[in-house]
This record gives sequence, structure tokens and C-alpha cells, in this order.
Amino acid sequence: MKLSISNGVAIAIFYGLGVLTTYTFFKNKYEKKYKEEVEEYRERILKMYGINDPDKKEEAPDKEETTKTGKTKSSLDINTPKREDGGKAYYEPYKYIPPEEQESPKEEEPEDDLNDDPYEIDIDDYFSDKHYSKRQVTWYTDDNTYAYQETEDSELELMDDEHNAFGYVIESSGFTKNEAMVIYIRNPRTKTDYEVTKCYGAYNT
Repeated sequence: MKLSISNGVAIAIFYGLGVLTTYTFFKNKYEKKYKEEVEEYRERILKMYGINDPDKKEEAPDKEETTKTGKTKSSLDINTPKREDGGKAYYEPYKYIPPEEQESPKEEEPEDDLNDDPYEIDIDDYFSDKHYSKRQVTWYTDDNTYAYQETEDSELELMDDEHNAFGYVIESSGFTKNEAMVIYIRNPRTKTDYEVTKCYGAYNT
């Protein structure tokens, strides 16, 4: 009877040791695998965002490192995490600028070209471009006279430089023969847009 009890105790002990050994083996195995997977995932994340591993500190040299430009970098600059493209690892905080302090975008002015001759434009260009001054001119067909007003309240004045103002646009566009009543002309040299209105009749009448 005592022998049977002893054998049972021995078997239980060996069984327990076997279970403990098996548990320890698989625990260490999967724990190591888990750590390796976590470390691999961590490295992928750091590489994705271009951040060097902050746990891996580089040893600062005894002397300051000299860059290609001749300037020196301190040990703090060397140990600072960098992106793979050489930039800073972290973005600088956004600085809010009130709307009243923000610079408004500048409108691009047309380039000056003194060699440009007058040319015909459409009504949209005439009213949308604010870089050119505007002038309304009336063309009297019977005596081929051009007159304009400096202001709405002023009297009509004859033009004596219509060729310099319009060039050959009036003739080449067919405005003198077609049924169009208005033509728009741009003169880059004088920075003036003209609205020429046709009037059947004479200026003196």
C-alpha cells in the first residue's frame, strides 16, 4: 500500500514538472515572438514617419562636428531625431495670424511693352481689367470724326490722335462697314481701354 502511494506521488510530481516545463517553454517562445513582432511594427512606424529611434542615442563626438558649410553642430543637434530627408522630426506649431494682419494677395499687373500696338478686346476684358484707364469715344460716320468726354459733365472734345489711340484696329476689324455699334480697343502703350460707339451722323450737326 505504501509503495502504491509513493508511486502515485512520484507520478504526480513528474507530471507537474512536465506541465511546468511545457508551460515555461511555450511562454518564453511566444513571449519572444510577441516582442519581436511589436519591435518590428514599431520600427515600421518610425520609418514610415521618418523618425529615428529615440531609444538609440548616438554618441556625441569629443569635438564638435564640422559641416560642409564650415559651421559646427553641437551634440544636441547630432542627437536630435531627424527625418530621412534631413528635415526636422517634428512639425513646428502653427502660428495663428489674424485676418487684419494677413497680407492680401497682390494682383499681377500687365507687363509693360512699348512695342505693342492697339488691339481689339471683348466687353468682358474691358470691364474686368482694372489696370487700364477707360475712355468712351463716339465715332461720327458722316464726317469721320472722333469725340470724347473727359468726365460725364464735360462737353465733347475732338480727338486729334485717333491713329495713335486705335492704330489700324478700326479699319482692320471691319467696324466701319459692319453693323456693329460698339468696339472695344486696348492700347498697351498708353494703358487705356477705349469703348468706341458708332453714331450715324456728323459731329457738327
